[in-house]
Amino acid sequence: MKSYFVFFTAILFTSSVVSAQPLIDPSVKGKEIGGSYRLRVQPKKGDMFHYKTTSKTIISVKNDDDLLTELMPNLKPNEKSSYLITHYLTNVVRMIRPDSAIDMFVTIDSTHIVQDVDGIQHTFTSTLPENYHDPLFFGSAAYTGIQFGWMVDQFGNSKDIYGYYPIVDRLFEDIEDSLVTTDTRNNISQEVYSTLERLLYREVPGFSMDFLAKDSTDESKFDENRATWSTMEFPMQKEIKNKVQRLEEGAGKKYAVTEAEITYTPKERVIEEKEYHSTLPKYSFLNKQSEYIDIESGMILYNKIQEEESYAVKIESTLPEKAGKNFVTVYHRKGETIVEMMK
Repeated sequence: MKSYFVFFTAILFTSSVVSAQPLIDPSVKGKEIGGSYRLRVQPKKGDMFHYKTTSKTIISVKNDDDLLTELMPNLKPNEKSSYLITHYLTNVVRMIRPDSAIDMFVTIDSTHIVQDVDGIQHTFTSTLPENYHDPLFFGSAAYTGIQFGWMVDQFGNSKDIYGYYPIVDRLFEDIEDSLVTTDTRNNISQEVYSTLERLLYREVPGFSMDFLAKDSTDESKFDENRATWSTMEFPMQKEIKNKVQRLEEGAGKKYAVTEAEITYTPKERVIEEKEYHSTLPKYSFLNKQSEYIDIESGMILYNKIQEEESYAVKIESTLPEKAGKNFVTVYHRKGETIVEMMK
C-alpha cells in the first residue's frame, strides 16, 4: 500500500488567493473596549471565510524491537522528521439549521509541503502535475479541490462532516488491488473523516461560558481516549483552562483575546489484550493557544497554537513462545501552528 503518512502527520493547503493578507496583526494592539459579550459561533448564511494555516513540526521516534519484526519489517530504529506546512482553505456558510447549527461548504484549494525525513528533503505542491501524482505526496494532494460539508454547533463542537467520499475514492483507487481487503475502504473513510476534523477544529473556538468579559475564566475536565502509538488508545483526563485577556476593536472588528491551555493526564497506563500487555510508562501533553475571536461571527480571526507531546510505549507478548520479547517506542513531537483569517 502506498504511504499516506505524510498527510496524516501534517497537511498543507494553499488558496487560489495567495496574495491575500491576514485580517489581524497580533503585533498591533487594538483599542480596548469594555462590557461583556455572549460569544457563540453564529455566522450568517452566505458568509465566506478564507483561512491560512502555517505549521512547523519536529518529530523524533526511537524504536527498540524484537517482538513486532515480522509484522513491521520496515520499522526504523530511529527517525527524525520536520515539516513546514501552510494551508489555505475556504468556507462558505450554506445554511443555518433549525437547531442553530452552522452548515458550511469547505474547499481545500491546493496543498504544499516541505518535509525533511532523516536528512532527505522533499518539496511538494499540488499545483504542479508532476508533484500531484508523486507516491510520497498523493495522500495529501488527494484532498484538494473537492467541496465537502461541515456542521458545527454554536458552542464550537463539530457535529458532522459529509460529502467527503470523493476523497475516499481517490485514495482507494490508488491502492494496489493485491493489498485491498474488505476493511480497506472503511479504514480510509474513517481516517479521512478524522483528518478533516482535526484540521477544521482550529477555525472555531470552544465556548462554555455564557458571557465573556476581561479577566473572566473557565475550566473544564472530561475523560477521553487518546491515541498514542499506531491505533493504541489509553484513557485520559483532558483539562481545558481559558482566560479572556482583553476585549479589543481593530481592523473593522470587535474581538476577544483569550489564552487557553489544554493538558492530557493518563488515567490508566496498562492495556491487557489477548496476546499483548501494553504499558505507558511516560506521557506528557501541553497545548497553549492565543486566540482572537470575532465577537460578531464567533469565528477565529487569529490563533497561535504551541503544542508538545512526549511518550514511551512498551508492548510485551503474553504468549509462552515469545516470552521476554517486547517492543518499545519513544516519541517526541513539538510544533507551532498559526491560524489566520484572510482579508
